[in-house]
Parts: sequence; C-alpha cells; structure tokens
Amino acid sequence: RVWIEKDDVRVKRFSRKAGVLTVFAVDASGSMALHRAAVAKGAALTVLQAAYKRRDSVAVVAYGGAFAATLLPPSRSLALARARLSSIPSGGGTPLSHGLVTSGRVAHDAAKFRSAVGSAKVVLLTDGGANVPLETSLAAERRARRKDEEENTPKSEPKSDALATDVPSKAALREEALAIAKRFGRQHVRLFVVDASRRFEAADARDDAESFADPREGLPRALARAARGAYYRLSPAADARRAGETLAGVVDA
Repeated sequence: RVWIEKDDVRVKRFSRKAGVLTVFAVDASGSMALHRAAVAKGAALTVLQAAYKRRDSVAVVAYGGAFAATLLPPSRSLALARARLSSIPSGGGTPLSHGLVTSGRVAHDAAKFRSAVGSAKVVLLTDGGANVPLETSLAAERRARRKDEEENTPKSEPKSDALATDVPSKAALREEALAIAKRFGRQHVRLFVVDASRRFEAADARDDAESFADPREGLPRALARAARGAYYRLSPAADARRAGETLAGVVDA
C-alpha cells in the first residue's frame, strides 16, 4: 500500500512579477531653454525605452504655465508615452509644487493596486525654478476644469476663482516645494530628481564634466534630500542618449 499524506501533495501556483510605475514629471515652463529641454526629454525617452523592455507602466505629467496636468495616465503603450513626452511644449511659469503634487498623486494612487503595480517612482525633470505657488495652481486647475464643463452646460454660475496676483518670495516657494517632497518618503514613492540647472552650463562649456560639486545646495538637490530619493545632474552639454543611459542606471539602481 502507498500512503499519501498532506505533506506529499505539491501544488504549483503561477504568479507574475508586479510591475513598476515610472511617472515622468517634466518641466514645461519657459525657463527651460530649448537645448536643455531637448536633452532632458531625450534622456527621459531612453529611460522610457528601458521601462518598456521590462513591461513596466509609465505616466507623463507636465508642469508649466499656471498648473500641472497629467498628459498620460499609467500605461504600457510605448508609442503613446513617447508621443506625449516628445510633444510637451515649453512656456509660461513654473508650478513646481503642483508638479510634485500631481505626479505624487498619480504614483500613490497607482501603488494602491498592488496586483498591477508593485512600486512606483517619480522622475522629476527640473531646472530648479519655481514661481507659481500651489494655491494659485489649484485655483487655475479648478478654473480650467470648470471651463471644460461649461462647454456642454449653460453658463449660469459666475466665475469665483480669481488667480492670486501676489507671488510669494523665492524662500517661501522653496519651503513649500520641500515640504511636498517630504511626503514622497512617507508615501513610499521614490523620487529621482534630474537637475538641468543653468548654473552648471559654464563648467560644462569648459570641460564637459559632470561634477556634483556645488558650494550651494540648489533646490533640485534639496528636493532629493527631503524626499530621501536620488539626485542626478543632467549636463546640457552631454549627448542626450549618453545622459539617458546614465540616468537609466541611476533610476533602476
């Protein structure tokens, strides 16, 4: 006789690896020069290609003008993500705080569904500028949403949300952005800050070196430190593909 006990039975369970969501938050303000914006987008496209090979999800958020907008919700479509990322225009103010809030919200909401997204991270492309406070961006976003709704409904309500005319100081805008960045660590969302600041252009023109030395801690590095994330300085003089390959290694580390 053959006795089969419970410990003798083995059941094979099929499981799939939970994917990773990468949210690209791109500075679309007028302060991003055409060359630096092109290098930043080229580097992001390289990271996007790497994410696609792993079958990870990507999302695109652009912050420029008065507020940030989600151009592409989490998706696995490489063609669609590439088109949205490449076609981001530049101009207007720099709502950095709203860009952080919007990209963090996209990442946090997607991470709630662990069956589809195992973890989420945000790649923030910034030149360190910030001149639109969060309160102004939220009011502008409400006005834009209301305008879209009123296109199909009678205009019976008066417009009550006027944009603020007083711009806070640079120190206040900096502290606001840093306070938002600290939330990323608490929400278990990794933040990667890609620095395309102008202050590095003089050194890049001399030796094309990617030095991390800076006597003053700029806002991009401070954001990475506050979020307990990673910092990468993107050299505008470097080739976009080479910079993208290096950035992909930093993001995937």
